[in-house]
Amino acid sequence: MSDAVARLWERFRPLVDQRVELLRAHAEGDPGVPREEALRVAHNLAGSLGSYGRPAGSEIARRIEEALQQGVPPAALAPLVADLRTVVEG
Repeated sequence: MSDAVARLWERFRPLVDQRVELLRAHAEGDPGVPREEALRVAHNLAGSLGSYGRPAGSEIARRIEEALQQGVPPAALAPLVADLRTVVEG
C-alpha cells in the first residue's frame, strides 16, 4: 500500500469502523438500524474500500449490499459482516 493510501486509510478508518458497526447492529436485529440504512452503508463501503487498498472488503460489502437488496433476513448477514470486519482490521 502506498504511503498516500495508508494516510488516507488512517484518516477514514474511524468512519469505516462506524459503518461496519452499523452493519453488525443491523445483522443482530437492532431495530434502530433499518434495512435502508444498512443498504446505504454497504453501498458506500463497496464503493470506497478498494480505494483504501482493501478490494476484498469492497467485494464483501457488495455481497452484503446484494443480500440486502434481495431481502435476506438480517441474521443471515452476520457471517459476511464478520468477514468484512476481519478485512477492515487486517
